Amino acid sequence: MKYILSALLLMFAVSQTQAQYVDEISKKLHDPKELRKDIDFARRKLEKEHINIYKFISKKALDHKFDSLKKAITSPMISLKFNARLMTVLSTIGDGHLSSTFEYSKFSPSDMDYLQRPKKQSGLKTLDYILVNNRLYVKQNNGDDTSIKTGDEILSIENKPVAAIIDTIMRTLASDGYNTTFKKVMINNNDFSQYYGFIWGAKDTMPIELKSNNLIRKVKLMPQEKSNVELRINNTKPVTYKFLRPDSSIAFLKVRTFMLDTSFKGFDDIFKTFKKSNSKILVLDLRGNTGGALVGLQAFLVI
Repeated sequence: MKYILSALLLMFAVSQTQAQYVDEISKKLHDPKELRKDIDFARRKLEKEHINIYKFISKKALDHKFDSLKKAITSPMISLKFNARLMTVLSTIGDGHLSSTFEYSKFSPSDMDYLQRPKKQSGLKTLDYILVNNRLYVKQNNGDDTSIKTGDEILSIENKPVAAIIDTIMRTLASDGYNTTFKKVMINNNDFSQYYGFIWGAKDTMPIELKSNNLIRKVKLMPQEKSNVELRINNTKPVTYKFLRPDSSIAFLKVRTFMLDTSFKGFDDIFKTFKKSNSKILVLDLRGNTGGALVGLQAFLVI
């Protein structure tokens, strides 16, 4: 099974598949002895190839976490769940680019077809979510149950308190150093249901507890055909600007990511506008910026 391992898209469509590798990593149970061998393999690879593995955690502390994980693996486990458990150790290294992935070469055409065009999706996928101060809210309802409104707070999923769910997800996400805000940004920028499914699996019907207008009630999120749960694309522009004063003397620039194509020329036009408008002060907002490539940063710095 040896894979050095990123949390990846799966488990977010449900029911039986004819996708061999998807079934292998989502349903096949692996013997604890083999899983412990994988943990040793991951440790050896990190010690050999990571440039500064002990910058944010001591060798003693990291060894203890690896050993504790090995001791905790006492029963058979599917690859997806094991990967999430392993990430709780890898995330403590403090390397935001360190993650675990599966063997992409093993994804057959039938696997890819299943992942891209599932017939049915878990009820958890019928909602968009937003995390605010460690509380989870409905951002948008894409399902058939119109009683669920934007702004409703989700208190529990499958009888698991949301606070415990968020804590577990946070521990599986890697970020640089001791940063925790990036993890919250990632949960909001990506799909909360994806992270949930990666750790616990996404069943057809998902019971949740909602709080709406100070009333608490239980709801079952029902699975829906994909035609009713369209794939949603984030069309938010990576870079936006505005003027904070009528005379344009203070310009405001929001840069959401530096993952920009090399052909991106937006900064040129924006700064030409600032210059033409005689802006004297620039307010640069990098809050929630997810980072990116050096070429994206260079496109900004060379202006």
